[in-house]
Amino acid sequence: MSDFLKFFKGDVTAGKQDGVDISSGDLQNPVAFDLNLTAEQTGYAKLAVRCDNGFAADGDVEIEVKYKTVDNSDAAKAMVGRYMLAVDEGYDDQTVSGATFTNRISISGLEDSNKLFWLRCTSSKDEAPSVDKNCVLHAEAMIKLKTDASANS
Repeated sequence: MSDFLKFFKGDVTAGKQDGVDISSGDLQNPVAFDLNLTAEQTGYAKLAVRCDNGFAADGDVEIEVKYKTVDNSDAAKAMVGRYMLAVDEGYDDQTVSGATFTNRISISGLEDSNKLFWLRCTSSKDEAPSVDKNCVLHAEAMIKLKTDASANS
């Protein structure tokens, strides 16, 4: 993950700098879902993305879930396909199921305060129980140093 762009989980608030950093890749703070396969459950996690202090995205930030290594197998595609993303539009735990979830989202105006989005995970009775350590959040963006004018806005 970039040194200037990070993901956060937990108590994340739009426009703030809160949450637990999940960007290190060391699995110390993973996003975890405990789903019953036979019930084909769905779980949701409210997440945030932001730049480090003094930095901003130059254009949109594209976010998707990818397989950690290059793997085009059907199993890898199925695992990644369990995860979908939605831009936050004021949802909470009770209303997020009505959000529009897609494979890839675009977030504009990212600076050094939280922009919220949701991660959805679904289980299927066709899969074996597992701990998924291969799917990761992936962001693509050009990060720039904020200018004095944008740093004050």
